[in-house]
Amino acid sequence: MSDQEPCPFSYASGQKCKGHIIRVEEYHNSDIRWEYQPDGTWRFGLREAVLGEPVSHYRLFCSEKHDPLQQDSDRMKFRCEELSEAVKRILSTR
Repeated sequence: MSDQEPCPFSYASGQKCKGHIIRVEEYHNSDIRWEYQPDGTWRFGLREAVLGEPVSHYRLFCSEKHDPLQQDSDRMKFRCEELSEAVKRILSTR
C-alpha cells in the first residue's frame, strides 16, 4: 500500500495543506496509533489497549506540520463519522 492520504487541514485563507497524513492516533484511555512508514506502508502500534472503552476522537498528523501547536489544532481532531473513507481504511490495518 503506497497511498498517501492528503491532509484535510485548511488554512484560514481557505488554502489546503499540501502535506499528507503520516500518523493517526485514537484517543480514549490508551495509546493506539497508525504511523506511515518510509516504505509506503502503515504500521499499527499500541501501548496499553483498553478494550470496550468508546473512542472519543482521532487525531491526524501531517507531513508538513512540524509545529506542535499546529499538530494539536482542533482542525486535525475528528470523530469517527467525520473521517474520510481512506482514513477509515487505514484504521482497518490492525
